[in-house]
Order: sequence, then structure tokens, then C-alpha cells
Amino acid sequence: MIRNYNFVVKPGKAMELVHKLSTNPEQPRSDLFLGSQPLPEQTTEWQLNYRNSDKLTIGGSWNQRLQEQSNIRTRLASINLTMFENTGSPLRLSYGLEQSNGASGTLQRYGLQYDQRPGPNQTMSLFLTNINYARTASAQFDGDKNWTVRMNYQIRF
Repeated sequence: MIRNYNFVVKPGKAMELVHKLSTNPEQPRSDLFLGSQPLPEQTTEWQLNYRNSDKLTIGGSWNQRLQEQSNIRTRLASINLTMFENTGSPLRLSYGLEQSNGASGTLQRYGLQYDQRPGPNQTMSLFLTNINYARTASAQFDGDKNWTVRMNYQIRF
């Protein structure tokens, strides 16, 4: 069975609850007769966001991914804080804790993202994240070497 749906509930003016479910999503494949193949996995996600004002949003999410063939279950709980949304240059801080019965074990994710809008035809984005492998089955993962830094600058002409 292929399922893909989401729904949004707004219990109040400032609060939003989102649920997404995807079972056996289709993967495009041009070598198959119908052009796609269902993947043997299931993803469930819950999000709760509270917007205090136009400047501040606090949110949390929980998602679970089950890979049916290998029977690997991964769960991720995260919280995030987005500030200065009304200025057009928001700052987002995030923390997540992921647990898996696969090779990765327990992970902690830290993130910082800043999107600046210096002009109508320019954008700049800075993204900094770290993944810390707290308990893993393999010693090859080192928290000091898992930094990701990305900077994008665009100008339209």
C-alpha cells in the first residue's frame, strides 16, 4: 500500500500541529514499465510550532523512519528556535537527538542558520552544523570532525 498524506491543525492563533505520513514512497525509475518503484520504508513525522510574535517561533518535531527490508528504525526528536523572522533575515538555532538500531547508534545534531536579505536582488545564507556520534558501533566517527559549513551568496541580474 502506498500512502502519502499530511494534515495541519491550528488549535489556536499562534499554534500549529502538523502530521505527515509516507508509506512505500515511489522512486522514479525510467527502466521500469510504469516509471517508478515503491521503496520499502515508512516515515511518520509530527511537528508542533508556536509563534509568539512575528519575530519568534519555537518548535519541536519527532519523526520515525522504518526501513522494512533491513528492519532499521531511526527516531529523531528536535527543537528549534527561529528569531527575527519579520526582518527578512531570520536566525535559526536547532538541536536534535537521533537514535537508531543500525550502525549509527545515538547522534546529537546542533545547527545554526542565518539567511540575510541585503537587497531585493541579493541573498546570503550561512549554515553551520555539527553531528556528534555519542554512542556508535564503529570507532570511525569522531564528533570533532563532523562540522558542516555552507555559505551561499546569490545576486540576480
